[in-house]
Amino acid sequence: MNSYIYEFKDLPSTDIPYNAETFTAMQMKIFDSIFPIGRGFIDFTNTDYSNYLGFTWERELVGLTPIGYNPDDEDFNTIGATMGEKTHTLTIDEMPSHKHQVLMSYSPNSGHTHSNGTYSASFSEGANPSDGTYSSTDNRISNTGGDQPHNIIQPSKVVAYWKRVA
Repeated sequence: MNSYIYEFKDLPSTDIPYNAETFTAMQMKIFDSIFPIGRGFIDFTNTDYSNYLGFTWERELVGLTPIGYNPDDEDFNTIGATMGEKTHTLTIDEMPSHKHQVLMSYSPNSGHTHSNGTYSASFSEGANPSDGTYSSTDNRISNTGGDQPHNIIQPSKVVAYWKRVA
């Protein structure tokens, strides 16, 4: 038999834990080269891998989404940097530029109608009340919206990230 080919006969019972005590020194060197300190993996279960293969592991990216390293972008050129927020309340400077309008109509016989009722207004020079067209500003418009943070999480799937730390 060649030294690099192994036969898996009479495998040990699955009752024996796979850890540093049950592996040979050669197996541990192989595992150490596959999973050096800082190397990690993704798991789709909630298994506790904190002592996987006899090494010390910790959960990584808890509540975070990974983003690719980019040496040419100062926002993304530091491994381990964190950024962003789960929810965000927009500031006035972040809001899109917009106007609020009140729908008003004019009827020469009945006055000016506003969504909140009838009121009187004076026409600016050049307005033509006889054809029902004019412009006006209504300062009675109230604020709208709940001023609550909104979700900014991209479509995601929760998985466990593990990183070897010792």
